[in-house]
Amino acid sequence: DRIKSSATGEVYEVLELGVLSPEMVPMRHLGPGQVGYVVTGMKSTRAARVGDTLCRPGEAVDVLPGFQPAKAMCFAGIYPSQADEYEQLRAAVERLALNDSSVVVQKESSGALGAGFRVGYLGLLHMEVFQQRLEDE
Repeated sequence: DRIKSSATGEVYEVLELGVLSPEMVPMRHLGPGQVGYVVTGMKSTRAARVGDTLCRPGEAVDVLPGFQPAKAMCFAGIYPSQADEYEQLRAAVERLALNDSSVVVQKESSGALGAGFRVGYLGLLHMEVFQQRLEDE
């Protein structure tokens, strides 16, 4: 089967569908009100959105109201201390952003600081936690 993301319009092949009980138990279908998991060929976790409605392509469905993407309220520029450390910083930022969908990352360049990133957070505490994890990386 194929499914479509109502949020992005992208279509994916369903590789596996099932429920957690407590292990992953594959099933042929999920019924109304059932909570389960779906394995697709999605290439990026950024394409998966909390609260997204998945349906068959071409099928008209009403999406659940109230779910909106997280909006960054606090921004910070992050730059490597040495220019040759940029790739290490990029890899660490991407790894952390992979696990935190509310973080917004954009490449940024400064004449004085060189290449870096502009990172958006939900708030100051979120920024502090992310930066601490980045230092630990």
